Amino acid sequence: MTFVLPLGNLELMDNTVGSRRVLSPKQQSILIGLLLGDGHMEYRYTYPRLRITHSLKQKDYVNWLYSQFKEFCTQEPHEMKRVDSRTNNTYYWYLFSTRTTSAFLEYYRMFYPKGKKVVPKNIEQLLSSKLSLGIWYMDDGFKRSDCDSLYLCTSGFTLEEQIFLQGILQKKYGLETKIHFAGKNARIYFPVKSARRFCELIKPYLLPMFNYKLL
Repeated sequence: MTFVLPLGNLELMDNTVGSRRVLSPKQQSILIGLLLGDGHMEYRYTYPRLRITHSLKQKDYVNWLYSQFKEFCTQEPHEMKRVDSRTNNTYYWYLFSTRTTSAFLEYYRMFYPKGKKVVPKNIEQLLSSKLSLGIWYMDDGFKRSDCDSLYLCTSGFTLEEQIFLQGILQKKYGLETKIHFAGKNARIYFPVKSARRFCELIKPYLLPMFNYKLL
């Protein structure tokens, strides 16, 4: 299944001839959204690589992401499984990794300055595309079932980083948010008014399979 996202003012253009070593504007926007969400980078040998892992039910999403970074990959997405020896339950997931490349080096340095993912200090400049917002939500957001409000699952970041992100969402997109806790885990909450505004911003960029996340 093939999906196409509208590019808006972004153009997908080749920046090198032959072996690509520079991300296009669209790829940069997607990468920023992924790194705010579940996307992961790891440093191997001389350069980093991007690794995307999701459950099997999001197989089409993984395939679409692969199509966006295909020129940086040597292997197509594939299924893996793990058997929990304690419960004998089998868990499946779907993933792909890019090759290690200098194309990701700048973003690795920003998001992984000491090897652990953080919110970059220049996230205000980075988070300038609604496409990034859409990827972030598809990757790591959900709609509450009991009311018209949304969450971004940002518990992988510190509370201070989440408060920082709140300020950026307010400043750049006029989105009022709150911090809600699930146990000890904090996450960004969009009340009804901001949730509707957020959905308006990202709707053109969501893949059809994620329409259930919209209000």
